[in-house]
Amino acid sequence: MTLEETIKIVNGIETWDDPFNLKELLPYNLTGYDYEKRPVWMVDAGKLDFPSLAKKGQEAWATLEVFTVQAFLRAMKSTAALDSSSDEIREGLFVYDMETFRMEQLNHLQVLAEILRIVQKYNDLSLQLVGGIIILNSNYATQVAVSLVRPLVGRLMEKVEIYGNNRNIWLPRLLKHFSVDILPPQYGGSTNFKPLAEYG
Repeated sequence: MTLEETIKIVNGIETWDDPFNLKELLPYNLTGYDYEKRPVWMVDAGKLDFPSLAKKGQEAWATLEVFTVQAFLRAMKSTAALDSSSDEIREGLFVYDMETFRMEQLNHLQVLAEILRIVQKYNDLSLQLVGGIIILNSNYATQVAVSLVRPLVGRLMEKVEIYGNNRNIWLPRLLKHFSVDILPPQYGGSTNFKPLAEYG
């Protein structure tokens, strides 16, 4: 594949318009940058509604991969904002809120299998892009999901921190990475907060 063909594909994915509006099922935002100048992405992963996705059919599941690649591209571009020749920024910090995730989600095996396939396929890219993952509001369903993903991602799990629903525990941990100014109000930030980029 030539450079021109690669650029064309990348540009096509960047401007791709999701026909199934998957971002409503998995909203994510660039909230700001941490103390290491890494982009901070917050993902409302608990909202990923497997039953709704299952009802959309296999064509919708297939778009999950393009949706994932598009999100990767946006995250990679966000690392360049504070990048310099003397201070290279190649990683991001990703915060996943699992508060509304339930066991019923995991009963949709075909959708789950497709998600696991995508996780495994892009694991090498994740290892390069992910500087850290912080999971908030973990519950039993989250623990089951993590146990399914763990064998597929290997060393990526070394970058993962998992917390329950006690804000008094996870909020100080978040604030070791970045200022409260880039936190949405539901996580203890200002009511005047606005994300740098919003998808969903």
